[in-house]
Amino acid sequence: MPGGLTVEQARAFVRDRAYWRRGTPAAVRAAVAALLTGQKRVALVERDGGPWRLTIRVYAAEVPPGVTLDDLKAAAATQKPVGIILQPPGRRRRHLRPPDRRARPDLR
Repeated sequence: MPGGLTVEQARAFVRDRAYWRRGTPAAVRAAVAALLTGQKRVALVERDGGPWRLTIRVYAAEVPPGVTLDDLKAAAATQKPVGIILQPPGRRRRHLRPPDRRARPDLR
């Protein structure tokens, strides 16, 4: 059980059994959403650039003052599966060009 919890939070931690859902997308979303305000929208982009990569997107307006990017990454890291790499935000991904259809042989 994490330290620093109030009695009510400790009871909720045991009752919710978040540790049973560790590694699932829902658990990652819930861990990050706990730090947000408003609608607490969290989007996961799985396999973003590779099979072991995960990008987490949140609305900047829902991140309260004092919560840093490192805080959000740490919250996600508590629930992400082992071996999954959290992608840094703002990273530019190379997009592959679609294949040239004219170069494909006619398969009639």
